[in-house]
Amino acid sequence: MKLPKASALSSGIAVSIAALVALAAPFLPTAVSADQAWPTRPVKFILTLGPGSGADIGARLFADRLSQRWGQPIVVENRPGGDGIVAINSFVSAHDDHQLLFSPTSSFTAHPFLHDHLPYKPADLLPIARVSNTIITISTPASLNVNSLTQLMALARAQPGKLNWVYESALAIIRPQLQTGKVKLLCVTNTVRAPTEPDLPTAQEAGQPALTIDGLVGLFGPTGMPLALRQRIAAEIRAVADDTIKQRLVTTGQLLNVGGPEDFAKSIDEQRAQVAAFAKELGVAELPQD
Repeated sequence: MKLPKASALSSGIAVSIAALVALAAPFLPTAVSADQAWPTRPVKFILTLGPGSGADIGARLFADRLSQRWGQPIVVENRPGGDGIVAINSFVSAHDDHQLLFSPTSSFTAHPFLHDHLPYKPADLLPIARVSNTIITISTPASLNVNSLTQLMALARAQPGKLNWVYESALAIIRPQLQTGKVKLLCVTNTVRAPTEPDLPTAQEAGQPALTIDGLVGLFGPTGMPLALRQRIAAEIRAVADDTIKQRLVTTGQLLNVGGPEDFAKSIDEQRAQVAAFAKELGVAELPQD
């Protein structure tokens, strides 16, 4: 009996395997097809802040647009309290890729220096997309008669121990006191000026670059969510982020600033390092975690 040559035999086997794979291909699940099918059911945005907050308004604006795009309802669930831990714990415990965290990074960047029993790890929050930057201001009582950050620091040095509080907050929070004339804004900590307060300098422009910090707000997915899916969601957020959303965010003290998962992750890492540097300067040690 004459045996086929090895090369012929190998070619035949290869053709047979290829044919079997081709026949079976429609029935084999793949990560790509699963990503493309997402979402397959209603999506939930879990928020660390309450109704009416800047993040809440932003979440609802994007939820409305994305719901139309995805053909699935998006529920916005506010779970404020516990320094953001209530919402984060709910999100992490769900183990559900249709439940996403919509949150300012300020809700968790300082946690390692404030809490020694965190129910989550930083790796549990996978960045999907940066959505906006909250406009953060430094202000003083109008009665203090201080018109700039430089004047405030000079007054503090001239009268040590007299000044015990300088208020740093989101512009949206301080706006009512600003409108009644009770406070005076000295600067924004953001890298750019606030469109609604064009004459207000940034911390960099006020001579204090170390105070520069943007209020990052964005969307996070659970562990295991593929990068390809996170990139696609970020692209769809960018696609719906039109001028209407941009202007609505501005009126609520926010700046539209959409970024993908890699860009968002880099921004968070930089902010974590900045918070750690502040803590070290103040002598605050990172607390050990269980």
